[in-house]
Amino acid sequence: MAHIRLGEVTAPNTKRPSQPRTVDLFLIAGLCVVYYVTAQLGFLMAVPPGNVTAVWLPSGIALAAVLIFGYRLWPGIWIGSLVLNASFLFSTLQALEPARSGAAAYSLVVGSAIASGSTLEILLAAYLLHRLTGDKTICQSGKAVIIFAACSGALSCTVGATVGVGSLVSGGFLEWSNVGMTWLTWWLGDTTGVLLVTPLIMTLRVNSTILWSRGRIVEVVVLFALVFVVGFLLFGNTPFATGDRLALAYLVIPVLIWPAFRFTQRETAIALFLVSAIAYWGTVNGYAPFGNEYAARGILLFQGFVGVAAVTTLTLSTDIAHRRRVERNLSRYKTASLQTADHWMLTDLDGTIRDVNPSFEKTTGYSAEEVLGKKPDILKSDEHDDSFFKDMWTTVLSGHVYSGVVVNRKKNGDLFYELKTITPIRDDIGRVTHLLSLGKDITDVKEVESELQTTTESLGRAYEQLLASESALIRQNKILESVLNSMKEGVVVADEKGQFVLFNRSAEQMVGIGSTDSSPNQWTARYGVYSSETLDIFPAENLPLVRALKGEDTENVEMFIRNPEKAEGVWLSVSGRPLRDESGDGIGGLIVTRDISERKRIEAAERELEANKAELAAAKKIQKKLFPDAAPDIDGYDIAGATYPAVATGGDYFDYMVMPDGRLVALIGDVSGHGFGPALLMASTRAYLHALLLSNTEVPETLEIVNRLIANDTAPEDFVTLILAKIDPAARTLEYASAGHTTCYILDSLNNVKSNLASTGTPLGVVPEANFGGAPKFDLERGDTIVLMTDGVIEAECVDGEPFGERRALETVSANSRKNAAEIVKSIRDELFAQCQSTQDDDITVVVIKVL
Repeated sequence: MAHIRLGEVTAPNTKRPSQPRTVDLFLIAGLCVVYYVTAQLGFLMAVPPGNVTAVWLPSGIALAAVLIFGYRLWPGIWIGSLVLNASFLFSTLQALEPARSGAAAYSLVVGSAIASGSTLEILLAAYLLHRLTGDKTICQSGKAVIIFAACSGALSCTVGATVGVGSLVSGGFLEWSNVGMTWLTWWLGDTTGVLLVTPLIMTLRVNSTILWSRGRIVEVVVLFALVFVVGFLLFGNTPFATGDRLALAYLVIPVLIWPAFRFTQRETAIALFLVSAIAYWGTVNGYAPFGNEYAARGILLFQGFVGVAAVTTLTLSTDIAHRRRVERNLSRYKTASLQTADHWMLTDLDGTIRDVNPSFEKTTGYSAEEVLGKKPDILKSDEHDDSFFKDMWTTVLSGHVYSGVVVNRKKNGDLFYELKTITPIRDDIGRVTHLLSLGKDITDVKEVESELQTTTESLGRAYEQLLASESALIRQNKILESVLNSMKEGVVVADEKGQFVLFNRSAEQMVGIGSTDSSPNQWTARYGVYSSETLDIFPAENLPLVRALKGEDTENVEMFIRNPEKAEGVWLSVSGRPLRDESGDGIGGLIVTRDISERKRIEAAERELEANKAELAAAKKIQKKLFPDAAPDIDGYDIAGATYPAVATGGDYFDYMVMPDGRLVALIGDVSGHGFGPALLMASTRAYLHALLLSNTEVPETLEIVNRLIANDTAPEDFVTLILAKIDPAARTLEYASAGHTTCYILDSLNNVKSNLASTGTPLGVVPEANFGGAPKFDLERGDTIVLMTDGVIEAECVDGEPFGERRALETVSANSRKNAAEIVKSIRDELFAQCQSTQDDDITVVVIKVL
């Protein structure tokens, strides 16, 4: 930011939770050194007569550092600027007035003023970017680029230029006649440094992964080669870069548009930086179009060129990148929709068809053009009465899912069976706006069932005919055996004495044993026939084959088969028919078996699911009563809290109580894991705490007692992290103890972190004799905000692959600081769900206490 070799400014910060002091010191020192070194490089590249630096690199570097690491790096900017400017001013005074006394102190005063302006400039730039875009990625959208260039660049840079030039004039280092041009070049140099360097650093940091094909590598090599060639042709000492052809400089814009269209913001920012570096080199060496005898004018033209090129290419690149992301997502959804094997159609609430997929056209024979705008009754088969469709529409219009089998008619008149599911589609506020009908053609299944029935009847008739003649039976036995063995259904036949006559191949595979000479009373034991998967023996008299021998028909009797040859067991649906001769006398029995194991597994799973849902609902209802119904009403304090479990029951816990002495106890805890077990441990912890807190036990002693109780009841891997804070409303003080809980915070009225409520001991239940410190105490002031959270907030993974973290949580509190406590809690929840759209993996709990 110091373009006159007499001053400079620095860049702003963004709020991040404090890191270990050693890390902060290294970051500050590193920024200070980088600031000083790049400033000296800027002085080396000053345009003759040696007093103007057209691109102030430290401004862009400082702003990027603050956006990445936080406002706490401001001392590095201030110290780097102070050392740079004070040393230069001192050398200037020594050169002009060697005998002057107090030159060092005088230089420090003026240098401190310039450093303060430089630091404020950067802090203002970061603040404006965060407030106006809600993010610090700069290149998240074209709008963000414009805001960055206008506010974080041009607007904020007026601070450094104004304070710096004013300091030079006040210190006698600058004549009033040179103020205007000096201020303008200072301001443009800072702005140019921000526009060039900050996007370059930020995009290199965000777009870190490079997965290019060989063709893309060749293309990027050609791109940057072209950048160098065009840059040197337009800005080097060539016939193309003449002073009277200034407009030719902007011919480099198409070259910069290439990476915007073909690559990412990272390659665009690199190309922009290279072109600007070449142009600056040409300007410094006096080459046209910007370098000539009017150096100041050339610098201004160069700075204007860089500003136009940066805003144009970065805005274009950002918008193109956003469009690519949208198109990729739409393409995936469209491909999945069109390639699904099941057919679907989307209708309005009145049934008007709005869209169908190719499978619908293939199944029904109707093209999309033939059905769009029409009603689904174009498929009506007249196989269902009006009450059938009335029940269907009543179900879906009430917001419920309809499932069932529907007989429809294709365009060519053929009937087809459709396993249909109609799902109501809701908008953002929960209103049903459309209906999505998913269908699966099960005509083949129905035909198989019909054929099976016909085959069974035919087999019965054929067998009766075969028994009429022994010779005919012998001749046709092989034919019948082949037919029976080709069937998927099992067929078993016994004569009138109960002796097995026939087992087809499918029956042997299902049962596990073929024909035997055992009697009907021995069948249940021999074949391991049970009425359930337990040891309830199926009554022999109720066996379908026994009943068939008695002349009874049976339909779809379910039985479970387990024997040494079929140890894993199988569920069968068995139907029996008596066999009679021509005179009607019984001559045996026939059963047909179907393997229904898969269906039984599905039914069992559904029953278990329903039972689990009921248990979860009951547990959730019970656990809900363990949390406070409402926050206590304490004059001068606004209190709110909420928990959002990852499953029906959670392991998080929060509470607040008003003690007999009037003090408020606020606590928040997190049991390892989530589900029933952690919920039970949370309930026990709550009971211990309520019993101890009523006795006014001091904070550390309370946790020590609860720790011993939990350690005696649980295994070491089951533990609880918990922070317990006691607030004296009248004295406005807070003391706390934390059992291994994630760090919580006290923010001041300006939403800065005033105090960290870090852990003071190990989690509860790990070390029976653990000590929890001396209960640190803090004074509370008007406007303070106490924020207690569990690690479900901090560790939630966002869509950008990073954890939500303390920084985003505290930024959300800051952004909603004027709202009441309950609204702040909800804002944290909403922001977390907005940025972390994947499935919730952990319980989320927040308590906010505002000092009014």
